[in-house]
Amino acid sequence: MIYGFDFDGTLVESWTAKPLPGVRGRLAALPAGTHTFIATNQAGPVFRAVLGQAKYPSVEDVAQRLTDGLRALDWRPDLLLICVAPPLKHQQDYAWVRAASEAITALNVTIPGLIVRIGRDPTWRKPQPGMLFAAARYYDMRIRSMCYIGDMETDRQAARATGCGYLDAVAWRKGAAT
Repeated sequence: MIYGFDFDGTLVESWTAKPLPGVRGRLAALPAGTHTFIATNQAGPVFRAVLGQAKYPSVEDVAQRLTDGLRALDWRPDLLLICVAPPLKHQQDYAWVRAASEAITALNVTIPGLIVRIGRDPTWRKPQPGMLFAAARYYDMRIRSMCYIGDMETDRQAARATGCGYLDAVAWRKGAAT
């Protein structure tokens, strides 16, 4: 079985590196040898570049938060998939596409032993299923052998679009079977 996780609101408090209550214990309880990955939308740096608003995180902020969050969880997945694609309504606009390409070049998450893939492909942006299909290809596994855990409707929609299992993050943190 492969377990995939959203990051913000599922493993850590959104926009922080602070683990949510119960997450460390639930991750530690996964059977030894379980394959795990994170699939997360992180287009904040693209919004920052195009709109020029400091309220959105920089690529450095995102990289640091992901690194610090994994360290705080005392856990490392096998694979980290990051989508920097802008929302659908902006995906044909040159400024947004250019900003996504620049974010890919600048985003540097380096954790020993962690495979990181960063994409700007619109099919990767949840609710699209691209990141989940990429994870299945990485593990060379059937998608039905995967359970994705998330906190938003877009997470559920991405899982449904692939045909993999889905579990709500709150239910998972409270002990629901994966």
